[in-house]
Amino acid sequence: MRLFLVNPPSFSKNLAPLPPAGLAYIAAFVRENGYDVDMLDAMNLGLDHAQTVARVRSSQPDLVGISVVSGTHNSSVMLGKLLHEALPQAKIVLGGPHVHFLYQQIMQEHAWINFCVRGEGEHTTLELLSALERGTDLSGIPGLVHRINGRLLVNQDRPFIKDLDNLPFPARDLLPMYAYYWRIFGFTRPDDKVVTITATRGCPFHCHFCASSYLWKVQRRRSVENVLDEIGKCSREYDVGMLLFPDDLLLLNEKWAIRLCQGMIERGYDRFKWACMGRPGRMSANMLDWLEKARCGLIMYGIEFGNQRLLNFCDKKTTLPDIESTIAATRARGILTMGFFILGYPTETVETIEQTIQFAQELKLDYAEFNLPKALPGSPLHDYCLERDLLIDTSDQNYSSVSTQMIALENVTPAELARLYRKALKRTRYSFAGRLKKFARRMLLRRATHKLS
Repeated sequence: MRLFLVNPPSFSKNLAPLPPAGLAYIAAFVRENGYDVDMLDAMNLGLDHAQTVARVRSSQPDLVGISVVSGTHNSSVMLGKLLHEALPQAKIVLGGPHVHFLYQQIMQEHAWINFCVRGEGEHTTLELLSALERGTDLSGIPGLVHRINGRLLVNQDRPFIKDLDNLPFPARDLLPMYAYYWRIFGFTRPDDKVVTITATRGCPFHCHFCASSYLWKVQRRRSVENVLDEIGKCSREYDVGMLLFPDDLLLLNEKWAIRLCQGMIERGYDRFKWACMGRPGRMSANMLDWLEKARCGLIMYGIEFGNQRLLNFCDKKTTLPDIESTIAATRARGILTMGFFILGYPTETVETIEQTIQFAQELKLDYAEFNLPKALPGSPLHDYCLERDLLIDTSDQNYSSVSTQMIALENVTPAELARLYRKALKRTRYSFAGRLKKFARRMLLRRATHKLS
C-alpha cells in the first residue's frame, strides 16, 4: 500500500508559507511502520490543481490523503474530485480540523470521498492502510468515517495520544524546506528560513471564536528533552534562520516553559531567533526572565479587544489590566511583542471598535495585527452565527483574508467596518511612531547581520 499526502493548492495568497506539520507527522509515523509514503505541499510550492493532480498521479498511490482547513476547504474538495477522476482505483481520505467538525456534511455532499478522519490522524491513517491492505473490516478503526452500501458509518472516537514523545519527528525530508519563511519586518531577515517546532497540542481555554479547544479538549506537551532533540536535528540538517513555535499556547505551563528555556541555553540553541505564543495574565515575572535569558525574540499575544464586555462575551478569561501589565512586562525585558486584535465581532458598535483601536495604540506594541472575525466550524462563534443567519461569505478566500467581512453586524455597516479597519492600520502600523519603530528595528537588524558576517 502506498500513501500520498497532499496539502492542497490555495485560492488565496494570504496564507503564511509554513510547513503542514500535521501531514508531516502522519507521513513520519506511517513510514516508521513500514509503509511507502510521499507528500506534496502544493500550497507552498505554488502549484495549481492540474499540476498537483499530475504529480500525485505519477506516484500511482493506493490511498490519497488531503488536508482540509477552513481556508482551503473548497480547494481540497476540488482537488479530491479531480484526483478521483484521474485515479479511480485510489481511495480518497480527508482529514484536518474542518473535516473533524463537518465530516457528515462533506461526505453526504461528495459521494467520491471514501473516508474522513476525525481527530489525530497518525494511528487512524496507519490502521486504515493496514485494513485496506489486508481487506479487513473498517468498523473497528477509531476516528474513521466510512461507507458501507452507501450508508455513512461513524466509528467510535479515537483517544488522544497520551505520550507525544512516541511519535517520530515530522518527515521534513518530504517537504520543500527551502520554500518556508516567516517575515516579520525588523525581526527576521529576508533570507531567513523558518523551522517550525510543534511542542504541544491543544489549548484548555474556550475562547468563543476558536475551535482548537473543542478539537483537542486539553493541552498535551512533549517532554522538553524531546523538543530539544528535534531542534538539534533541524540545526544539523537545515539552514535554520529562525525557530517558530506555532503552538496555540506554548507558555501555558510555567515549569515546563522554564525548563525549555534552560535547555535551549544549555544546548546553545539560544543562538537562534525564536518566537512563540503567550497569554496575557499567564506570564509570571520568573518565566519572562527565563525567556529573556534564552533570547526569545518575539512573543505573540491574542489580545482581541479593548473593551471588557467583549472580552467577557467571547469568554477570553482575561482583563484589560492583565493585558496591559503583561505587555509592559514583556517589553521591559527587551522581547518584541505582537498583539492580535479582532474588529467587527457580533454585538460590536463603532464605539467598541474605536476602543480596541485606541487600546492597541496605548499598549505600544511592536506589531499590531487586526483581523475581521472568521466563524470557524466547531467554534461557538460558528454556531452563534448559524443560529442568527449572520454568515455572509464562507469561501476559501474569505477564511484566508484578514480584512474581508464574513459576519453581518447589526450596529456597524460594511462601509463603517472597512473605514475602521483602515483607521486601525493607520493608527498603528502606518503611524509615524510605527514607521519610526520599523526604521529602528531595521537598523538594529542590519548591525546584527553585519556582526555575524
